[in-house]
Amino acid sequence: MKRGFTLIELLAVIVILAIIALIATPIVLNIVDSSKKQSNERSKELYLEAVKEAIIRKNLTSEFNPTNCTVNKDGNIACDGEELTIEITGKKPCKGTIVYENGKILSENIGYCDVLYKDKSQANYPDLMNNTLTPVIYKDDFWQVADTSEKWYDYNDQWWANAVILKDGVSKNIGTKLKVPAKQEDITSSDILAMFVWIPKYEYKIDTTNGQFGKGSNDKTVPGEIEVNFINKGVTYENTNEKGYRIHPAFTFGDEILSGIWVGKFETSHTSGNYDLSCIDENCIDANNIRILPNVTSLRNNTVSKFFFVSRSMSREGNLFKINKNEIDTHMMKGSEWGAVAYLSQSKYGKYGNNLYTGSNKEIYINNSREYNTGTSGGAPGGKASNSCKYDDLLDMGSGTGFCGGGASTTGNIYGIYDMSGGSYEYLMANYNNTVVNSGFETLPDDLKSSKYYDLFTDTSVDSACNKAICYGFGLSETRGWYGDNPAFLSQAAPWLLRDDANSRFAGVFSSYPFSGAKDSRLSFRIVIL
Repeated sequence: MKRGFTLIELLAVIVILAIIALIATPIVLNIVDSSKKQSNERSKELYLEAVKEAIIRKNLTSEFNPTNCTVNKDGNIACDGEELTIEITGKKPCKGTIVYENGKILSENIGYCDVLYKDKSQANYPDLMNNTLTPVIYKDDFWQVADTSEKWYDYNDQWWANAVILKDGVSKNIGTKLKVPAKQEDITSSDILAMFVWIPKYEYKIDTTNGQFGKGSNDKTVPGEIEVNFINKGVTYENTNEKGYRIHPAFTFGDEILSGIWVGKFETSHTSGNYDLSCIDENCIDANNIRILPNVTSLRNNTVSKFFFVSRSMSREGNLFKINKNEIDTHMMKGSEWGAVAYLSQSKYGKYGNNLYTGSNKEIYINNSREYNTGTSGGAPGGKASNSCKYDDLLDMGSGTGFCGGGASTTGNIYGIYDMSGGSYEYLMANYNNTVVNSGFETLPDDLKSSKYYDLFTDTSVDSACNKAICYGFGLSETRGWYGDNPAFLSQAAPWLLRDDANSRFAGVFSSYPFSGAKDSRLSFRIVIL
């Protein structure tokens, strides 16, 4: 006679299997962990041999006897300021140091990063441009080299990713504290050449239910939220999607689709202060003295063409910034790129979403420095506020409206972009009808080689400037009157677009003005890399 298992027998089998699993699981995990460690140790041995070979190869062409080497995120190394490529198949370390002497590795402290940190906002991971940019965080009153396997940005907390270009010889070791100028005279002693902030690709929607006020508002003087969703680089659609969102135009560069752009954290400066640039093409040596730093005087009083050419020349052959022009583009900020920063600031990911600020204080505070010092804050939006503080003055100055210094950034904290309200007027590469006037260009667009470097407006009305239609994403007609800002627009006589306002009561990220393209002591510019 056939019989099956009883319920008690089945339960006994299940219990026995559970006990076996309980015993076996830690054993299996230990075996996996041990195998992983052994694999890393073997990989480390092969890597260190490859390091010695790279140094020897370098020494065959020129005398090279380094002592200290830093492992870059891509596994290559920097030895006494000299970048070396480590040729090895398989896994490379991503951090640490190596001490080398007379053909031997005396000591090492290298580590492997299994995964890179990524926040939960769905923002595209910051592109560090083959380690041309070094990720940084602000900690213990210093900018420090960030560990990208740990939290170094979080857009949900208005913590935008920051990165810098370091001087030759400055350590890229995780935790290295970096010097920035305390004042204009210290600009040459800074460890940092330029500071940038990552703007990831996104789609946006401006709620028009009660008019063009933004979500949750019916008053343009206190506008509401611009709804933003971060989207993958590969996402495309025509104009608007079925939910009313538009992909912001700043993330298309000619025929190229971008995952994001790096925007200068401050208005551009120069080691010689307010300097008359000699730039007439994209091979201008003056570009080596360009800086993007806080607490220094912005570079002003140059024509649009000089600003454009010095921006492009940052990637010239043999440039100080070690930018490879075949991989990285540097250019003067366009109208659409300004809009991308302004809109993100007015979203839940920017100062608008920062709970330290309420009502009209969600507007970016004015830089009211009469000396045009970068990163300065008046401690209040608009007007000529009485108290003045620097970008890293993060304490409440008694107003009860958030950080005095951080209030002047696009995030309401130190991780945003500064000088977008007040400071200098900023020239943008945005032009009406290819009209040059006093810009220094002979013609457009031939001098620019490609129209991807500027926005072309085809009408003098702000409501029909882009092919007889609204310029979506530019922060012009879509945001007219927000925070009291208004878009004065271009003409045949004044065809170049200025944003912001030079430390006056009309300052604001949604303000715009026309100008001839000529030099002026109030006019500066900003740099974008991608």
